[in-house]
Amino acid sequence: MNAEQKCIYEYLKESVRNGRRYFRARHMAKDLALSPKCIGTNLQKMSRFCKDLAIQRWARSVSVTWYVTTVTV
Repeated sequence: MNAEQKCIYEYLKESVRNGRRYFRARHMAKDLALSPKCIGTNLQKMSRFCKDLAIQRWARSVSVTWYVTTVTV
């Protein structure tokens, strides 16, 4: 994971622990001081290799919402 992905991962992990499940890149970008494009690109990549978080893209007419849950093994 690169530095941006680590930052996003920690943000998601803490947010899911606190009960959040739905995320928008533009809101995360504001909280993490990154661009929405950077968030979206990295979430797409992380959805393929992240083992303990299930990251799913939910399309919407205006923007994309990401649904994130913890994976239990």
